[in-house]
Amino acid sequence: MIFAPRFHIPESRSYINQPTGRQPTMCPHVTVNLPCIAALHDELSATTSCSCSSSHPGGLVFQMQQRDIPEKEAIVIRQDGTRFLGSDESSGWIWRAGRVLASHLLSTFDVKKLRILELGSGTGWLALTLAQEGAIVTATERPGALPLLTRNVYGCLDRLANKSDGMEMSVEVEQCKWEDGIRVPGDFDLIIGTDLLYIVESYVPLLDTLILHDCKRCLLTWEERIPEEESVFLTLAAAAGFVFEPPMHIATNEITNNRIWYLDMSFGSECQQLQYH
Repeated sequence: MIFAPRFHIPESRSYINQPTGRQPTMCPHVTVNLPCIAALHDELSATTSCSCSSSHPGGLVFQMQQRDIPEKEAIVIRQDGTRFLGSDESSGWIWRAGRVLASHLLSTFDVKKLRILELGSGTGWLALTLAQEGAIVTATERPGALPLLTRNVYGCLDRLANKSDGMEMSVEVEQCKWEDGIRVPGDFDLIIGTDLLYIVESYVPLLDTLILHDCKRCLLTWEERIPEEESVFLTLAAAAGFVFEPPMHIATNEITNNRIWYLDMSFGSECQQLQYH
C-alpha cells in the first residue's frame, strides 16, 4: 500500500475551464491558477488528428505528428452524463484526451494482439477503437459508470458482429473500484487511462491499482486542469517506484485551450516493449 505524504491542496477553485494563454512548460514546474474539471466535453464530430510541439526550460523540443484514426466501421456509442451510484458525470462523455491517446497509440504502435487494461473506460469508445485494430481489451469502470459502459461495448459488438466483413473484436467489461484492491482477471501487456487525474484523492488508489495489476507499462493522457495537483501525482508515482520521463505536451484542446499531457511509465525496472509501426 502506498502512503501519501501530506500536500497542501488549495480549497478555492474555479469550475469553468479557462484559456490560460501560458507558454508550454514541463508539467512538474507549473504554477498557475486552478481551473477545475468542467462540463465542457469533446464534440463527437471533432477531428482526432493533431500536430503540435512544445518546449521546456531545458530547450528540448517535443514534436509528435498524429494521424487520423484509420477508417473502420463506425463505432456508435451513447454519451450520458447522468450521475448514478456516486459516479460523477465525467465518465459519460468522450474527452479530447481519449482521442489523443487513441491517435497516438494507433499511429505509433502495433496494437494487434496486445492485451490492454483500460482504467476509467467511461463510454467505452477508446476500448472499442483499439479493439477494432486487433487489441484484446478489458474495459473497466466504477459501479455507477458500469451500466453505460456495458451497454455501449456489448451493443457495439453485437451490431458489428452482424456485419458481413467478418471483423472480430475482443472487449471484456469488468468492474474496477480502485479503493477495493480487487484485481481484474487476466494478464496485461499495457495499462492505459485518460483524464484520470482530476481528483487528487484518487491518486493513491490509482497507483495501488496499477501495482496490483503488475504494471509493466502504463500510458496516460490528461487535460491540464489543476497543474499543482497533477504534479503531486508524478511525485507519488516516483515515490512508489514508477519510472518515467517527464510528461510531454502532446496536444491542446481547441475548445478550452488547455494542454493535454502524455505520460509513459513502468513499475520498477521491467518495462514492456511495444511493437512500433
